[in-house]
Amino acid sequence: MKLELIPQVTSKVPCHFLNMYKPQALKAACHFLTHEKSIIRQLLGLNPQINNVVVIGSGPMAYLSLVQEYNKKYVGIDPYFPIKTMNNQSIYYLEHGFEDIERNQIPTGPCLYVFWFNVFHYVKAPAQTINRLSQPGDMVLHSTWSAHPEADFHMKSYFREVYRDSQLNYQHAITEIRTKNNDLNLTSNLNGIIHDEHYENNINCCDVFYL
Repeated sequence: MKLELIPQVTSKVPCHFLNMYKPQALKAACHFLTHEKSIIRQLLGLNPQINNVVVIGSGPMAYLSLVQEYNKKYVGIDPYFPIKTMNNQSIYYLEHGFEDIERNQIPTGPCLYVFWFNVFHYVKAPAQTINRLSQPGDMVLHSTWSAHPEADFHMKSYFREVYRDSQLNYQHAITEIRTKNNDLNLTSNLNGIIHDEHYENNINCCDVFYL
């Protein structure tokens, strides 16, 4: 399946979003991403009823190849990285903020909503949007940094790369992320949770909610 990434007008894309996909930043976050990917793979293997994987803040189609391994439909949501998908019926791309999405834009069937790799911090009203979109049988994965000291080391290395061209202070960004993850605790804000699971190592932690 051929995908074409169309560069967006530079002025529209914050430079720190572009930096997130550069090799230096991805290298700094490689341990985080490895654990996260293993959890997504585990969830798809154990929950064959999932029909769609909805990746919020998908950038240039994050985790597309993994989703295709399990023959699921891929729904990428990102306002900054428009993609031509050549009318492929298993790949959907929505060039919007997550809060602007309607359920009828997502294929029918149970969904796994993936707040991957630190994206939760940048999403407006994530819990409220999930409550509006979700249906019984859906799942939600929230992936973020562990509170372990080793995570702090990798987190600082990563955000130094992300904010190297920005006037924003990377330490301030880290504080905001920690605060928002605590303030927007999905356990307290999601409706209809049947049960939840927690996966954590020294760098990454993932909370999974079954709705």
